[in-house]
Order: sequence, then C-alpha cells, then structure tokens
Amino acid sequence: MTVSVSVELQGVSTLRKALSLLSRRMGDQTEQVTEESAQTILDIAKESMTGPKSGKLYGDHQASAPGEAPAIDTRDLYNSGKLQSQNTRTRYTYFVVFDSEHAKHMEFGTRHIEPRPYLAPAYALANARIKQAYVRAGNGAIRAS
Repeated sequence: MTVSVSVELQGVSTLRKALSLLSRRMGDQTEQVTEESAQTILDIAKESMTGPKSGKLYGDHQASAPGEAPAIDTRDLYNSGKLQSQNTRTRYTYFVVFDSEHAKHMEFGTRHIEPRPYLAPAYALANARIKQAYVRAGNGAIRAS
C-alpha cells in the first residue's frame, strides 16, 4: 500500500516580494539600531565620568578612586570618545572609541594605576536596552510588512 501527500503552495511570488520587503526594512532598522546602540554606550561611558568621585583631592580636582570611572580633569579622555563605523551592504559595525593616550590605562589599569573602567560598565548598563531595541526593530519591520 502506498501513501502519498500532495502539497501545493500558491502565491509564491507574493511571498517572495513580502520577504524581500521585510529584508530591506530589517536592514534599515538594524543599521539604525546598531548605530543608536553604539551611541548609547558612548553616552553612558561619558556620563559616568561626570559624576561625583571619591578619590584623592588634588587642589580643586577630585580624582576617581580605583574602580570608579575616571574623573574629568583636562577633558582629554572625555572629548576623545567617538563612534567609528565599518558598514557594508550586509553588515553594520560601529565601534565606540576613546583614543586619548591614557584611555586604555584608565580602563584596564597599569602596574602603578588600578583600573578606572568606564567602557565595560557602559556596555553592561546598555546591554538590556540594546537587546530590547533590536526586538522592537524586528517587530516593527514585521508589522510594517
């Protein structure tokens, strides 16, 4: 005895058009959310430098204590923060960059200076918001299709 099933799919061209439109919308949304996510991390990192600190007092300057984000003194580190992108048609990459000479020394410390992290904590704080933004973007693209 032979058992067979026949499946017929109608509207394939309509489905292809809808998927193509969804793909374009997702691409636009993904690029926007990726850039906004990087900007959020940059903003949080910079804001962490502006709050009160509990390190040593040097004249009028209150330094940060180990484990705190760096205190702003000359604004060199703060002003060196920026976004850089390396985007292609299919991949969106944004980098949060602090390129002042002492950026890595503050984040990771040295033999003589304990770390004053600002970037890793900013990412940790932004992570949940970033995930939610991608979910909202995907849902929005699906609803708009």
